[in-house]
Amino acid sequence: MTIVNKNKIVIIALTVVLAIASAALIFLHTKTTITLPSPHFASATRGEGAQHLATLMSPEFYDEAYKNAPATVPAPSDTVGGIVNHHLLAAPLLAQFFDGLANQKPKHLILIGPDHLSRGSAPITISAERWGTAYGDLEPDTALIDRLSVAGVAHIEEWPFDYEFSVGGLVTFAKRSLPGIDVTTIILRGDASNDSLAKLAASLPRSSDTLVVASLDFSHYLPTDVADFHDLTNRAMISSFDMNDLDKIEIDSLPCLRVALQYFQLRGAFSDTLVAATNSAKITGKLDTQETTSYLNQYFSVGDKTPFEVQTSLYLGAIKNIVSPEDRFMRGFMSIDDGSILPADLKKPNLAIGIARYGDKTVYYLFPTTVEKGTRRIMTAPEERSYLRQNDIKESIITTR
Repeated sequence: MTIVNKNKIVIIALTVVLAIASAALIFLHTKTTITLPSPHFASATRGEGAQHLATLMSPEFYDEAYKNAPATVPAPSDTVGGIVNHHLLAAPLLAQFFDGLANQKPKHLILIGPDHLSRGSAPITISAERWGTAYGDLEPDTALIDRLSVAGVAHIEEWPFDYEFSVGGLVTFAKRSLPGIDVTTIILRGDASNDSLAKLAASLPRSSDTLVVASLDFSHYLPTDVADFHDLTNRAMISSFDMNDLDKIEIDSLPCLRVALQYFQLRGAFSDTLVAATNSAKITGKLDTQETTSYLNQYFSVGDKTPFEVQTSLYLGAIKNIVSPEDRFMRGFMSIDDGSILPADLKKPNLAIGIARYGDKTVYYLFPTTVEKGTRRIMTAPEERSYLRQNDIKESIITTR
């Protein structure tokens, strides 16, 4: 076999591996760390005409997403940005979100997403290339990109964007719903410092024709009831702009949320409008799944805070710790409860309880657990139903007033 043929085989094999890895990341949010090879171009720029391609290039996929999108929620006047999911399983929610921004008639869009696999050589990475989408090209805001780079706020590096769906999955929706915009795409590693994030937020333009959108998915790898309980904490922390306790949120990129909220603060955009609050289990109808991804899509507009008021806590009883992927179960609540006000009939063996206190009611989320291979985990849906029957408990979510 000639050297040329060998090289062709290697290139084809590498292409297949990259395609499989990217698809797994987009649709499954895989927990496995995947190391992707750096292409030969490692410099900031790749020559005239270079561009990134959107995560998916099929117009049929996006047309179907818009067809199935929920009713548009028009963004309030003076909206300066928002938070939106990037899980393409929930593509109709993306169509709904970006269509709702159309009445703002923006000229500049800044998309900030997580650098999921930390491929950027710096904590804050920015792209200077255009994006190819199913509906045409999106041009970069070169003036802003140059300014952020020269100021040392963000590092220009292109190859990490070739595989990063947190922004690549959104650009096509932006192109279709917001005609005439240019785009600045930024990705953040998990180790970006709070000081660098504050500097980034302060360096972004505050003009009325600019929108800043953070690309974020919330609760991961947990049953739908746990995800719903965690998202109560997420909504409360975000709507109150509780910057000191943001580390209690269960989210895929705390740096992205932090820089977005700091930017909204600088714009006086404290008023939030909830566009969608759901998860992948509900969207697919597979409510018994043990691992779901949740979405909290919101607009932020100039005005006072509109806090979602709830206090959340977790009662563990004799349970010391509950193991879950990435230890996510033990995040997403505000405090540990001693059980002193729990109804006596809920103090059952092996039962953890999520407690949500509103002004006029208390809601208990029941999480039966079991020990397997020396670790305690949440029961599967069939195990939970059996546990509830055996303990004469009719529902897994109980509301009292």
